[in-house]
Amino acid sequence: MRQESELRQSLREATALIVQAAEGRLSVPDFVRLYGDFYYYEALDGHEEDDMRRALLQKYTDVIEAHRKAQTTVVDVTFLGPAAQREQYLNAGRITAEEAKARLGVIADVHHLRERLGEEATRATETLAAEDQDEEMTWYSARILYETEIAGKPDDGIREESIRVLLAGSQDEALSKAKKIGRENEVSYNNDAGENVTWRFRRVLEVQDLCEETLYDGVEVFSTLARIEESQNQESEDPKSS
Repeated sequence: MRQESELRQSLREATALIVQAAEGRLSVPDFVRLYGDFYYYEALDGHEEDDMRRALLQKYTDVIEAHRKAQTTVVDVTFLGPAAQREQYLNAGRITAEEAKARLGVIADVHHLRERLGEEATRATETLAAEDQDEEMTWYSARILYETEIAGKPDDGIREESIRVLLAGSQDEALSKAKKIGRENEVSYNNDAGENVTWRFRRVLEVQDLCEETLYDGVEVFSTLARIEESQNQESEDPKSS
């Protein structure tokens, strides 16, 4: 049996189509095409379902009735064929696109479909807000790698590592943000030789949790550890003397 959330989402999407067509924001031909056999496909009359499914459908009786009307009194009978056949089909009981739009307007009004969509949107917003409140945000830093291309060819000699500070609810979210920043900050220009130079985002090298709730003057935003080889001079110079 389909979950109630899935049924509610399907009803919300199809209801939005009715409202959009009723208000003229969606043409009747597009409505008929997008709506299709929704009522039948979802088996909203409950004839193929068990007792649990029928009990679930009972909770949405009014909106399901709206969709029964939309299917049987609009979609199934709207004539969208060539003008030469229009009179013949109208005489046989089909309706015009104008009449279809008017009927959808009545359905939307009688079953308060606009209000239903507004309530659904409010519930969705409240759910997202509650989730945001439950999610603990923290600061991360990300090391983003850029490499140059000259005249469309990689230039192995020049690369840049950019450190960005990000506020995110998880390391995965921080990584996603860093990739987005990397892509958005690619730049191109012409050098003195007239060649096109592009700084191309390659990848996010590393994401670090700063373990800080707030940022302050002097806060460490990135660090790395490296083993110094014995052959290297291990004495560091005074920055002021260099």
